[in-house]
This record gives sequence, C-alpha cells and structure tokens, in this order.
Amino acid sequence: MKSMQKIAAIIGGTPLERFVLQALFSMAKPGKKEQQVSGPEWVNQRIHPDEHKGQLKLRSRLLGFEGAFAVPVSYWQVAPVGVRSSDLGKFLEWVDQHAEFELVTLGHSMLRGSLASRGDRKRIKQGKEFAYVGYKNATSKTLVPIEVWRKTPKGNFASSGWNGSVSELGPLTADASLLSLDQNLAQRSIHDVPFAVDAVYLWVDGSDPKWLAKKRKFSSEADSHGTSDSRFTSRNELYFSIATLLKNAPWMNRIWLVTDGQTPDLGDLADRVTVVDHKKFIPKEFLPTFNSHVITSHLHRIKGLAENFLYLNDDILFGRPLIPSAWFDSHGRCLIRYTRTTLPGFSVGDADVIHLARQHTVQTAISAGLQISMRSIQHGPHPMRKSTMEQMWNRFDDELTATSRNRFRTQADLVPEWLHNFLAYSTGDAVMGGKLTYSYIVLNAKSSLAKILNLALRRPPSVVCLNDVSEIAESDRASEQITEYRLTKIAALLLKA
Repeated sequence: MKSMQKIAAIIGGTPLERFVLQALFSMAKPGKKEQQVSGPEWVNQRIHPDEHKGQLKLRSRLLGFEGAFAVPVSYWQVAPVGVRSSDLGKFLEWVDQHAEFELVTLGHSMLRGSLASRGDRKRIKQGKEFAYVGYKNATSKTLVPIEVWRKTPKGNFASSGWNGSVSELGPLTADASLLSLDQNLAQRSIHDVPFAVDAVYLWVDGSDPKWLAKKRKFSSEADSHGTSDSRFTSRNELYFSIATLLKNAPWMNRIWLVTDGQTPDLGDLADRVTVVDHKKFIPKEFLPTFNSHVITSHLHRIKGLAENFLYLNDDILFGRPLIPSAWFDSHGRCLIRYTRTTLPGFSVGDADVIHLARQHTVQTAISAGLQISMRSIQHGPHPMRKSTMEQMWNRFDDELTATSRNRFRTQADLVPEWLHNFLAYSTGDAVMGGKLTYSYIVLNAKSSLAKILNLALRRPPSVVCLNDVSEIAESDRASEQITEYRLTKIAALLLKA
C-alpha cells in the first residue's frame, strides 16, 4: 500500500496518470455477486415506488388463485407471488386460462408463452429457471415473479430466498387465521421504511454568461470564499451523480433540481428530474442569492416535496446498492453521521469563513438549549425532514432571516443542515446512524491519486464525494484536463454493471 502511495505521489497530475487510471479502472470489477443475498434474483432488486405499485396491483389479481400468497417483502423490493411447490402445476394452468396474462422467463432473452406446455415446470420447481407473470407484451419492470416455496420434511414450505420476514409457511390446510397473520408480518416490520423519500440537488452552471454577470454585480458584497469560482464550476458531475443514484437507489421517489433560471442537459435522465427555480420557493426579498445556506434553509417550501428527503450536491456519487434505511428509520427519523474532523475552538483566531459560520451555528444552538456536535457532518447526502425545518424557522426566524439576506456565504450565517441536525436530535427526530462506507476525494488535488486508485483496487464505497477545493496549494493543483479525466473514469467505474 505504501509503495502505491509513493508511485501515486510521483505520477499524480502528470500525463502518465491517464495511462495508469485507464489500465487499472478497465480491469476493476466492482459489485461482486457473492456479496448479494442468496436466492432468486429478485430478492436483491429494489424498484421505483411507481413500479412497485403496479406490481402490487398485478399481484392482487394473481392472488385470485386459491393457493397463491403474497411473499412478505420490504416496501422497496420486487414483490413476488408465492406458490407452494405442490400447487405450482395448478397455478401455471390457472394463469394459462386467463387470456390477459402471459408467462415469461427472463434469461439471455425474454421468452413468452405457456410454460405449462413447454415442460419447464420441473426446472421452475427446482429453482433452475425463474418464471414471471405479466400482462400481454408487458415490459420486464412490470412483471411479477413466481416464487416457489419447497416442501420441507416437516410438511411446511420454505422460502427459496431471504425475504426479511419469515423462513417457512405452513401448508394450505393450516389454520386460516395464522396464515393471514403470516401475510401481514411485513406491514409491521421495524426494518422497513414505508414512506416516500425524495432527493434534492442544488446546482449551478458557473460558466453561464447571464448568471456570471449577475454574480459579478453582487460579488463586491462578499468575501473571497463566497465568490470563489470552484464553488460554481460544473463538469457534468450532476449527470454522473444522478446516474449513480438511479442505479443504486432506483426506489428514489422524486429527484428535484434547484437552479437559478438554468436547466442542465441531462439527456436520458431528464424525465426523472423535476427542475425548480429559486423564485418558486425562496421569498423574493432574498433573491438573487449565491449562498447555499440561504437556498438550503428554504428547501422545505418546495411544493410537492416529500416529508423525508436527502439534500445533496452534485459532487456526490453512489458506489453500491442502497436502501432508504441507510438514512431514515421506520419512524421517519433521520440517521445522521459525523466524521472525526472537529471544529477549532471558539478562542482560536483567524478561522476561515466556513468554520466561523459553523461555530456561529453551534453557538446559536447552545443558546437555545440544543444538543450539539463540534464534529463535521459527513460530506454526503444529508437526510432532512420538512417538519424539522419548519420547527427550525419557528424557533430561529430572526437568525435564519438574517442569513437569508446574505447573498454570499458569511461568517454570520447559520448553516441549515447543521442546525437541522441539532434540532432533530434534540427533539428525538434524529438518531446517530451506523456505518456507511464513504470516501472523500479532493478531485483537483494531485495528491488524491492514491485514493482514486483505491476505488479500483477495492469494492467502491456506498458514497463517494468528489470535491473541488479552491483552497489548496498551487503545487498540488491538478490541471483542468486531469480533473475532468478523473471524474469521467470514476463515474464510469461506479456505473459498471
């Protein structure tokens, strides 16, 4: 490991770096199969809420067969219809009798038709072939899997895969009330997150001439950090961030993109994103603003935003499949995470604007009797609640109004996500989250090459933050060409199937 760090230190930021990244990343194979839960392929799949609703409607039709039952799964999983192995033949014949249904096997290609007449029952019963039911000419996303539960020596029927609720069911002749209770177990599970979760991005195209002219008009009001170009630079990170989000969290309800009169080119992702302008939710008296603290403090005013949402920036990429319980528990409480990095003490002089604003937020929270942390929040998705933000404004209206008048960041700002966490934790609406694998990389620093190479050598973390920092030594600053190349190679790695 040390030798790799030495090599990375030598070639970081040089033309040779491109060849090393290309060679190493092309060989990387993230997402090993052995890290998946064993069982049918659908037990590891997470789907969008709209698709889930469609599956449940179709499954309710299939439950018209007397021996079929609803497999108890998480709200965000693919929802199969369960059939005891002793009833499989009758079930396939029953499906065949309904002209609106179609039996499908998904392998290298989608095969449609009557499985009952193709002699595949035995392979399906043995778990060697997976069958689905859908309406005629249905797409793969709307199909309902047939999960065959095999008979045990005791006469019960065991699940073919982990479903998060029960391992066995009794025979169809078992007590009807107990069979009904088995069906309802998942609805009361403390492990499930049975509500919608949205994602909210803040984004700006810092190269837009109109936006730049507006920024320059007001930039004399601010300090150097608040106006630094790196804070507004766009390299298409947004596309990569959303693409990795949809790949690893397809259950995400709505994705909101907050902009200042701009619309990014998102290509094939555009139909999954709702663009909302500052003017739609930030009071007119605070506009225009170039201060993320201002924008974030008003997010709860977005019309249609879910109660529970993730606030994130476009420098966040996702490297592993994730479920909502990574950020919220079944009661809707936020799971907040902090790093080991702490703020300097209040007696320390010459602290920068970022630290001073955070210190000011901590001091305000202490004065209000809230529990606080001097540790920095993990620079990733921030789980937040609209109701907590409303409470925040009720308790700190004057202070948040004062922050909202600052067009650029200042040391007198309140940092909304920090204050949100203090308030949520103090009122029992947040708890400390468990481990979530995470990597923070300064994308434009030559010295970051070792961390970047590590993404290919190990399984990528759940969250990768690719921050562009203006406050680094000139000798450590990578060229724009190298920085962009790093971004595209990392994104391609994380998007590998």
